[in-house]
Amino acid sequence: MKKIIALGIIGMFLLTSFAVIPALGLKTTSATVNNYNKYDAPLNPSGGYTPRHGIHIYRNEDFNKYHGVTGGSGTEEDPYIIEGWKTPEIRIYDTTAYFIIRNCYVNGMFDSIKFMNVVNGVIEHCITFTALFEGIELISSDNNIIRNCEIIGRIQDPPHTGIWLLASDNNIIHNCDISRTDRGIEISDGRNNVVHHNNFFKNIEVAKAFDYDGGNQWDDGKEGNYWSDYEGVDEDGNGIGDTPYIITDGDGNPTGQDNFPLMKPVDRTKSKSINPVVNLLQRYPLLEKLFLHPIFIRLLNLL
Repeated sequence: MKKIIALGIIGMFLLTSFAVIPALGLKTTSATVNNYNKYDAPLNPSGGYTPRHGIHIYRNEDFNKYHGVTGGSGTEEDPYIIEGWKTPEIRIYDTTAYFIIRNCYVNGMFDSIKFMNVVNGVIEHCITFTALFEGIELISSDNNIIRNCEIIGRIQDPPHTGIWLLASDNNIIHNCDISRTDRGIEISDGRNNVVHHNNFFKNIEVAKAFDYDGGNQWDDGKEGNYWSDYEGVDEDGNGIGDTPYIITDGDGNPTGQDNFPLMKPVDRTKSKSINPVVNLLQRYPLLEKLFLHPIFIRLLNLL
């Protein structure tokens, strides 16, 4: 009965939104998603998730159906697949097998997705919606990829971060939306991580990213990220700011820079979320406050 009532309320609201918002003439956005290797699969077209308890993998042997694995054998050619779940958290520790977390909706109270001492992992097309701490956290984890994800915070105490890398090297983060967090990305004691083609917006801190020790790359050599607080100009109209976006250590000391900051957000509509509410937020930003109200979130969690 609770699910029926929640569906009814959400349905009425969505119908009202689609009827009223276009009449107001609000603009929508659209974009390009780079596919970097053969494992970058399209989003689940059905838009469905299967609810389950948290996923906890503490060794290679835990990659099995009882821990949320839906396919694969753990090799580079045939990685394990964890796909299609709605879960409060995903924890993976001390693994070397190849795996992909794909099309999952992780709506947790604390860290949504956490790797510790992990290599060869991919997180793609996932939505993390976290009340406290980090949306995605990598600790002592190298050679992983985070791509085409939506990391959403709730802007409240205590401070929390969209993506946090601690003592983690050689990771790639690209084509992600990171919003409503205190800090977009933090890197501490990490080297040779590459961050590009991400959107950083509606985050509280003046700086959207902190790199405490330096030694990381904030563009791909041609294009960087979109920073909503970037104040530079684009005199030649090529879509790239004429001056770098400076990354600091949190105390205002420069530790890195995005040499090719984007003047407009990366258009990710070709990689649409399987969460219809997030899709609507992307199209109509003025609805954000209403959709992310705690009452509306509670209704979603009943589904």
